[in-house]
Amino acid sequence: MHRLMCNLFLVLAVVWPGGQLISGSELKLEKSGNAVAITADGAADINVVPMGDGRWAIVLAVGDPPRVEIVYLAVQPGPGPAPPRPEIPEAQRLAWEWLSSVSEQARNRAGALADAFRSVAERIEKGELTDPGSIIQASTQANRAALGEDRNAWLPWFERLREYMNGLAEKERLKKAADHAVLFRQIADGLDKKP
Repeated sequence: MHRLMCNLFLVLAVVWPGGQLISGSELKLEKSGNAVAITADGAADINVVPMGDGRWAIVLAVGDPPRVEIVYLAVQPGPGPAPPRPEIPEAQRLAWEWLSSVSEQARNRAGALADAFRSVAERIEKGELTDPGSIIQASTQANRAALGEDRNAWLPWFERLREYMNGLAEKERLKKAADHAVLFRQIADGLDKKP
């Protein structure tokens, strides 16, 4: 009998095709907390290979001479609360949502605009831009250069950003230059990838 202890986190239910019997070898799974003990009678070796998306392949060497057999496991959510998802910064989520206000053709500039926001954030972090006036001016120049002739197509997106930033300023959440740097990086992340 060969036994392997694995940590398969958030394993709530395990399903494998064909049941527990594997031609001459019996595979058993025992769950204890977040650990799963895998036992197979007649197996010379067991290995667990993660396949992504809550799926694993259990590779067994069984028989004499040994041959390879594979059993697939899948995680299925059981009763109870879902695991917590990482919180996405509001500015990142909004920057992504606002893309729907930009014409499809002009959206191909999103990556360049993200780079522009990051470049201004870097200048702030280096101490080159310290007051709101210089930050806004540098951001406006970088954004215009990034968007080129597609700038007008992005005006609805920028109007939403302006309203959002004004709201942050009213709540005194954009008091320091560093606050702008954090905000600009979150906006860039929202432009780069779906949250």
